[in-house]
Amino acid sequence: MHEIDFSSVDRANQSRLVLAYRSASLLASVAYHPSGSEEEEIAAAQLCKITSALVGGLAVLAKTKNAYCVAAIARQLVEVEYLMYAFYKGHRAFKEWFQSSKKERLNSWSPRHFYNIPGSPFSKEEYGDHCDFGGHPTPNGVKLTAFSDSECEELFCEALQHVHKIMLYLHKWIAENYPVRGTLETNEWANLGLDFQRFFKEDPTYKSILFRFEKWTLDGQPRK
Repeated sequence: MHEIDFSSVDRANQSRLVLAYRSASLLASVAYHPSGSEEEEIAAAQLCKITSALVGGLAVLAKTKNAYCVAAIARQLVEVEYLMYAFYKGHRAFKEWFQSSKKERLNSWSPRHFYNIPGSPFSKEEYGDHCDFGGHPTPNGVKLTAFSDSECEELFCEALQHVHKIMLYLHKWIAENYPVRGTLETNEWANLGLDFQRFFKEDPTYKSILFRFEKWTLDGQPRK
């Protein structure tokens, strides 16, 4: 990945951009798989390539205050999070996803099939919000096209929550299924994990929206 120019970015946004950049870089390293790798590891690497591209794009768009496109990428990251959770919990297999046909993905892999996974933290309402504010062209999404600093910062912070969960589920899956490789990546993930925890505790925008993201929708209305 190319380095990001932080020259005109405030300190809080610098921290967010560094988190996104480092996450994308770690995902890109996981996407590498040595020759002779198992099918499952190869398939996982392919999803990591996609995710790395999404997170790298997230950083570029956040830096240019393109809130609507940040929201669109966040919706895709939510779908990746669903997949990573299902793979980590053993409800799905990476190679089944990678080898699936378009018809199979429509019938078995769309987000609605992940809401009822036992213990799943996901909801139809959350995914619907992401679709309404960036996943699809809607009147609600228009408000995100004003290149507002505050809206973009809030969306960037929320997207980083999803990035963190993706990285967490991925690391746990690697540690359980490929312990040697997992050991090699432990230090890098541990350092990144600490930076995420610092972000959760110290980022002023994240702290200001924490309650709303737990109990409120993106337009400020309580969930039904």
